[in-house]
Amino acid sequence: MNITMTEARLRPETHIDLLELVSMEGRYYMARFYIGDDAFILVNREQRPVLFTSTCDARDAFHHFHIHQIEIIPPSGTDEMVGMTSDSVTEMRVRF
Repeated sequence: MNITMTEARLRPETHIDLLELVSMEGRYYMARFYIGDDAFILVNREQRPVLFTSTCDARDAFHHFHIHQIEIIPPSGTDEMVGMTSDSVTEMRVRF
């Protein structure tokens, strides 16, 4: 589900179980987060994903929430190069 930062702040659930900072081509980071069983992608007013220029910028944007865990998911372009299918790939995750 897409959600803007304004909508996220208005939600009564302010505890984020997991914040994932997904690297987009190693240049930008997209925020994907989970509140209970609900998954969200942070978007702007035009419903496009908010792209942060650093992991610290993304973390700072979420400073008002209580976050249990933050993980960075770096890109893995080599999987495509060697012909691995997406279902056989395990994402690498780094705790932040």
